[in-house]
Amino acid sequence: MIEPRDAAPVTTMSTAKDVDGTPPAPPEQLDSSEIFWRDIQPWLQSHGYQLRRRYRPGWVPAWKQRKTSLFWWEFEDSIKAHHPSVMDAKRISDEKPVMFKRILLSQHPHEVAVAKYLSSVSDAKNHSDVLLDVLTLPEDEDVKILVMPLLRRFDDPPFDTIGEVVEFLRQIFEGLQFLHHQNIAHRDVGVLNILMDGSMFPDGYHPGSQSRTPDFKHKARFVSRTSSSPRYFLIDFGLSIRFIDSEKRLAVPIRGADKTVPEFKEYPGALYDPFPTDIYYLGNFVREHFFEVDLCVSIAEEED
Repeated sequence: MIEPRDAAPVTTMSTAKDVDGTPPAPPEQLDSSEIFWRDIQPWLQSHGYQLRRRYRPGWVPAWKQRKTSLFWWEFEDSIKAHHPSVMDAKRISDEKPVMFKRILLSQHPHEVAVAKYLSSVSDAKNHSDVLLDVLTLPEDEDVKILVMPLLRRFDDPPFDTIGEVVEFLRQIFEGLQFLHHQNIAHRDVGVLNILMDGSMFPDGYHPGSQSRTPDFKHKARFVSRTSSSPRYFLIDFGLSIRFIDSEKRLAVPIRGADKTVPEFKEYPGALYDPFPTDIYYLGNFVREHFFEVDLCVSIAEEED
């Protein structure tokens, strides 16, 4: 058993601009994107999900309620959402931490169908994010709330050994191959869309500040990948497309986060095969994050 270690330093507040492009509001105020979640909190609760205290009607910041020597960022309810379309919650029935993702069907018409299909396939090679539920806002059927398990960045905490890196790569290669065998092209494979489960954290962690314990009072304890065997996932099927067997696998080019794809540099307007592009995305991700950094060198030196 690897001895538990301290996780990375806590981060409590997103510095990204809000959904409308404005700077984030002070911690005692909700950003416009946060107000959306606050306003639908009673509806979410009626469907079996509970948001953090910050997003409940009538919220008053804990640091404003009493005199304290603590700074505002030391309070759990100071933690803002890190992305305007994503929010953490708990499933009331079993206290399971989950993540919400708000999408517009008019912008991402295939996402729900692809995610539902992948969640229905029971296969050890399936490394697709699990879809637990789909909620539809009663006043706007274009808005869907996808409910998924809480995951975390694939390299947080860092890898300790070359064997751990190899196992990570094996799982992600296997996951992309599985998608392709299902005639599904991801079309946005990259660092932001590869996550892992919480196996390294036996006591759990806070969804909004993942280096802290669920109650936000302590640093989260974690163990090594070697001893916990985390599972890695491909997420975000907003740009994905599924072909039927008899179709030619051609699609209109869509640029994902990786803008270096050679066939997109001088877009001729023609349809293209998205499956080789997926492989380029994954290969470029591996090159940038494992071969063009000091990570693998430092691990190799430690093992010599």
